[in-house]
Parts: sequence; C-alpha cells; structure tokens
Amino acid sequence: MSAVSKHFVAEKIKALCVVSDVRYASETLQDGYEVLPLVATGGWDNETNHVTLHLPVRPTQDERELRKEFGHGENNSRPCELSTVAEAEHVGDVNALQFVAARGENLLLSASSSGGIFAYRVAPSSGDDDAMSDGDAGRPLASFAVPEWEKLFLDTAATCLEVSESRTTVVTASACGALAWLKLDDSMGVEKIENKNTSRLPINAVKFLGQDSIVATVGSTPGSQLRIWDLTTNNQFPITGCTEYSEFKEYFDDIGDPPDAA
Repeated sequence: MSAVSKHFVAEKIKALCVVSDVRYASETLQDGYEVLPLVATGGWDNETNHVTLHLPVRPTQDERELRKEFGHGENNSRPCELSTVAEAEHVGDVNALQFVAARGENLLLSASSSGGIFAYRVAPSSGDDDAMSDGDAGRPLASFAVPEWEKLFLDTAATCLEVSESRTTVVTASACGALAWLKLDDSMGVEKIENKNTSRLPINAVKFLGQDSIVATVGSTPGSQLRIWDLTTNNQFPITGCTEYSEFKEYFDDIGDPPDAA
C-alpha cells in the first residue's frame, strides 16, 4: 500500500526537480535512515522567492523494527521526513527547474518570471554531522552567474526548461513564444529563435527530440499547439506542426491540391 508524506515548506512552490548524484547526508544519518535524492523546489507569488534544497529520508527496516519493539509504532511517524538543507533567494517566480551535471559542475537551473535563466552550484556535503547544521544551511547552494542567461528574455517570463540527453545544451522558451538554446560548454553561449507570429502567444513546454538542435513545443497558438523546431534547418520558424485539417486544407487550396490527409 502506498503512503503519502505531506510537508510544509514555508512558501508557495510551483516548480521542483530531483537533484541526482549529489550526496548530502552524514554517515550517522545514513546508519539509521534510507537517504533519498535531494529535491529542489522553487517559490512563486511570495514576497521573496527562493530556490530550496530538501533532503528526504526514510527509516531503515532495522529502525522501524526498533520503533515497534520500544512501542513507537509506525502510526506515530510519517513514512518520510524532509529537512531543508539550503536555500537561495531568486529573482522573480520560479517557473521551472532542471538539474544538470556539466563542465565539472553540478548546476541547478531555473526559469524566471523576470525573463532570465539563473544557475546555482550544488555542492555535496563534507560527510560529517556538522555539514547538516543550520549554520551551514546556505553553503551547498551558491549562485553561478551567467549574465547573458540572466537577461535572456527582456520583459517577458521564461516559462520552461529542458536539458538535452547529452547534457551539453539547455533549451528554454518564453511567454511571448521565443525559444533559446543555451550551451553548457566554456562559451555558455546562446542561440535564439524569436517569435515571428504576430500573436506572440506563450510556449508552455519544450522537449528535446533526440538531437540537441531539434525540439518539440506546446503552446497557445490556435490550431498549431504542437510544433517541431530545428535550429540547424530554420532559425526563424518551426519546420512542422500539428494543424487542424480545415486550416491545413485551406492553406493548400491556395497553392494547389493538399496531400492525402490520411
């Protein structure tokens, strides 16, 4: 039977991701608990928003048996405990979070309502109990400044993020329908596709399609919510999209017979 563990984290949150491959637990803690991967959350609609790291842990089987033996039944404890290990202030609402290990760095990336992409270094603990103290709570999460990223979409929100399978590129999109590819190499460069549609409607989600240059997006554009983009083929418009057949037929009526819709 599944169990749900609910936790109050002090502010409204909109985004979360798993921070894999980063160890943040003392040896003492690991002796009595099953330590789960770190979870990152991002705040929104707060007076001051934060990016926060949480450490979820579950009691081991031995620990649960000891609780039963000494009369501390499982009904008196939650299936998972959550502790805050680090937080950093964030400019704007956190609309999306992604974690990537690249360039020898563990980076937590956020898409901001201010229009920027912000990066934070995530450092593992030293492995002793002192590393888990409140006095060191801010140390595992530090800002990693990339000025060009932080001013990516001027005056419009960054809505989503996706890291490529090769971990060499990040793609993001904006509330006005623009796309940007961010390089995770020494250049930390940017390539953008501006929205040429006069509607300037938002892109809500983006996914890589096997290659760093090709992505699929979903947005609010009427009749063509799903679009495919290839940065190497066309840096101005999508290469294809899912369109209502009535609009598709009307377009081809103007230029000739449409292909078989089947």
